[in-house]
Amino acid sequence: MSFITYLLLICWTGVCAHFLLARSRWFQTRLAEQASARFPGLDGLRGLLATGVFFSHLQVFAYFRLTGSWVAPTDPLFRYLGNGCVMIFFLITGFLFWTKAIESGGNVRMVPLYVNRIRRIAPLYLVHALIILVSVGVMTTWTIQEDLGILTEQLAQLLGLGFVITSELNGKITVMIGAGVTWSLSYEWWFYIALPFLALLARSHRALAIGILVYILVGPSLDLYSLHYDRAGAFWFGIVVAEVVHRYPKLPEMATGWIAAPILLAVNTSIHGFKDQVKLPALLVSSVVLAAVIYGNTFFGVLRIRTLRLLGLVSYSTYLMHGFVVAGLWQGLRLALGTTRGLPAVWDFLVAFIACPLVVLVSMASYRWIEYPFIKKRARPVGAS
Repeated sequence: MSFITYLLLICWTGVCAHFLLARSRWFQTRLAEQASARFPGLDGLRGLLATGVFFSHLQVFAYFRLTGSWVAPTDPLFRYLGNGCVMIFFLITGFLFWTKAIESGGNVRMVPLYVNRIRRIAPLYLVHALIILVSVGVMTTWTIQEDLGILTEQLAQLLGLGFVITSELNGKITVMIGAGVTWSLSYEWWFYIALPFLALLARSHRALAIGILVYILVGPSLDLYSLHYDRAGAFWFGIVVAEVVHRYPKLPEMATGWIAAPILLAVNTSIHGFKDQVKLPALLVSSVVLAAVIYGNTFFGVLRIRTLRLLGLVSYSTYLMHGFVVAGLWQGLRLALGTTRGLPAVWDFLVAFIACPLVVLVSMASYRWIEYPFIKKRARPVGAS
């Protein structure tokens, strides 16, 4: 049943994206530019990942409106769409930036890297933070409900571009406002901070092997800094994929349909066999999926679908903005009906039906007017010139 629900959601989202894309020459031009990308399947994969997180949170919000508890979905597929999709995002980050490290001979320049990442992450993140700030202000009628020192610290964390994982502001839990998605940015930032130093390992396979071994031995100490060892380890799996692709740049067998079927079977086993997608077996399966996409596997043409590539193009906006759309719809129903706790399940489908086109529209507008102006002005490449 959950798979049918997912198919209905992804098809409806695709229809909405197709309708909007057909009416936007600007996005048609952007997709044409992306057609010659080095790894063309990645946009389609990102589209599946970002919408997967969105669909997972539809279930989380539905459960929250009934019980008042914010917990991960109990359904294996929708739990995977939340946790597993983010892990693959980490894998992609590790792969792409390690590929640049290899190509630069292990010389990743700090300033261009950090400027590039700030330009890419900060504009939309600050809009996300502003929406949370205004929402909490309205909820508290703009009155201070925390100790001033604590409130100042919370504000600093909120405006810190995701460096620190934060979920509270002025006495209000903010997870239910924006779906609490910014926790992943903390892992991304620490990876970028470490990258110029880690990149030195790209000069030698032996050095890289030692680096991975050191991480296995001392990595658990990361839990002391609110960064979980297993989640951070996903970047290492992306690094290993980059090393494999660099060493074996041509593996045509990985791009064929006959390899796609067993990979999808392995993904299904991972979904139903592993409750936590950050454990070694699940990350190995995710690594094989990523490697297949890098080698050109479109999984029976799915990753070439134009609307899916559009969803991949705007995936960062979808990831950061979908929570506001879903939360806003449920809040509107609460204001109109007084409560949502006694509503039948059909209301969950109605909210999802309305949320899908709204999330696509908001994501496209966000990418066009917030993300893209800064993407155009990106700093120089992060590798050595």
